[in-house]
Amino acid sequence: MLRNLQALENMIRDSIDLLGQHREDFPPDYLHWVEKTNRLSALGFYRDLAACTDIYNAFQSALNDFDLLVTPTPACPPTDNGDDGNTGTEHD
Repeated sequence: MLRNLQALENMIRDSIDLLGQHREDFPPDYLHWVEKTNRLSALGFYRDLAACTDIYNAFQSALNDFDLLVTPTPACPPTDNGDDGNTGTEHD
């Protein structure tokens, strides 16, 4: 989401304000995450980054002894899309 917000900010620099001019065209879930990300502190960002690193390292450690991982595709049924353009309905 941070890269997405950075792209939107870069567009504003070029006089294209998608969120400002077309906010009603964005799904509510997307706008929820934009607002949540905009409120994220630097400390919160680094905590999230550390958690992602811990999760990645745990997966790497668990898979170190295997040369091949065979899984079904897809591993779960598809997520239903809402009539309003959102995928899923729950917010964090």
